[in-house]
Order: sequence, then structure tokens, then C-alpha cells
Amino acid sequence: PVSIFSDFSGLHKIIYRLTFVTQTYIIEKHIKPALGSVLLTKLTPSHLQNLSAKKIKEGYSRRTVKYIHTITKQMLSQAKSWNLVGTNIAEVVSCPKVEKKPVEPLTQQEVNNFLSALKDDPLYSLYVLILSTGLRRGEALGLKWENVDLVEGVISVKGIITSVKGKTTWGEPKTASSRRNVGLPDFTKSVLIDQKLKQTVESEYVFCTSVGTPYSPRNILRHFKKMAKLSGLPEETTIHSLRHFFVSYALSQGVPVKDVQEIVGHTDSRTTLGIYAHLMAGAKKEAAKKMNKLFDGTAVQQ
Repeated sequence: PVSIFSDFSGLHKIIYRLTFVTQTYIIEKHIKPALGSVLLTKLTPSHLQNLSAKKIKEGYSRRTVKYIHTITKQMLSQAKSWNLVGTNIAEVVSCPKVEKKPVEPLTQQEVNNFLSALKDDPLYSLYVLILSTGLRRGEALGLKWENVDLVEGVISVKGIITSVKGKTTWGEPKTASSRRNVGLPDFTKSVLIDQKLKQTVESEYVFCTSVGTPYSPRNILRHFKKMAKLSGLPEETTIHSLRHFFVSYALSQGVPVKDVQEIVGHTDSRTTLGIYAHLMAGAKKEAAKKMNKLFDGTAVQQ
């Protein structure tokens, strides 16, 4: 008899979307306690449905539950290829749908209030960088001085900071599109120059603790929530909202979707459009308003 976890070391290789550490965490935390003692020949769709229902009841997001289901499905697919099972029962189990809520970007006034509250905070420059470049939290925290050109005003995104089970680590981006060069607005460049001058500890990281180590994403999240509340941002605001603001502002200023896609590191423009399509309508309206200038002069009357 073979348990689903009699030997899962080789199965990690097929789960390509998550880091090895995250894969192990999801397996050990969620899948193994529920399915580890179940023989493959006894595994039923009800086991997987009950697992998903249990995780949702425990308060986990549908995105997390979907990850759990995806990993289980891939593992069973490998088991099928090894002739350990005749069918992959995960294929007949409906995966919880991730509800995609329309992105509601922060207003310019809300961003101003947020930055005003942060003016004397050590992490002020971190938030300015995210707001003005659209970097992800992990990308900003993983930025090293060797990848910052303060003369040309360009940064190279070559790594990310992640934290799993309390361990903070630096690693390479997951996709080729995430490795990119991003231009810095003059204001952001001056903020980073000031950051460099004020940094009292020797560290390869642009944003580091008092001992030179990179910040934990969890600590940054706690700090953000505190400052967001202090500055009066909407309760549903997340640190990812700063990235959303960058995209929405860029689109409103007429920056082509393709350019925005490359700046923020989306795989292709379809991803950008899929997330921000509803904002494009507003951008098009603004473009139409600008066209009015063409017809309000004497040339139209001739």
C-alpha cells in the first residue's frame, strides 16, 4: 500500500510556480496533515473537497486554498504517471474560484497624506520607491546598492526578499519578465541619494535593519498597516495598493500599456489589461478630453 506521502521528495520538482521552501511549507502545513495517512487507492474527491472546505472555514483566503488544490493536483498527476493511481481525482474536483475584485487605486490626495505621515520615518524612501516605480514589496526589499545607478537614475531588479516560516531570504525573481531595468523619477533618485547618505550601517541592501540585514516582509507589512491607519487610508488598503497607484497613474498619463507592463514586470500586456482593464475606460475618457483642445481654436472655424 502506498500513502500519498510515502516518498514526495521527487514531487517537488514538478511544482514549478512556488519556491521550494513555500512548497514544503504548504505540504507540511496543509496537505500532509489531512491526506498524509490516506492510501492512494483510498483517496476520493470527498477528501479534497473536505480539505478545501476546512481551510476556507479556518479563514484562509481562496487564493491559498487554490494553491493547496493546485499542488495536490500536480502531485497526483505525477503519481498517475508512475502508475500508482489510475486517475487523478483532483481533475474532477472544482477548485475554489479566486474572486477578482476590481482594483480601486488610491487617489493622489490619499498618497500625499500617506507620504506626509511618513516624512520623518526611516522607511519613507521605501514607499516612495514603490509608489514611483511600481515595484513589488519583495523586489523593493531585495534591492541592492550594486543594482542602483544614481547617476543615470536606473535600478535593476535582480532579486526578491521572501519570508517563509519566519526565515527571511534573498532569491532570484521567479520569471524572466521580473528581471528588468526601471527608470527613476528625479524625485525618487534624490530620495535614494539621501537614503544612501543617511545609512549608518554598512550593508549591500538599500533598505536594511540596524544590523545591515534586509527587512522581513512581515515587519514591513505591520509597519505599513500602522502608517496607513495613521494617514487615514481606506481600511482595505494593502501595500500592493501602492503598486496599483503607480499603474493607474501611468495609464492616466497616457503611458502605453505595453510600457507599463514592462515596467512593473508582468509577463505580458494581457496580464496588465486583465487587472486594470476597468481603469482604461477612464484613461480613454481623459484622452478624449485632451482631444477637445484640437477643436477649440480658430483652426476649426476656418
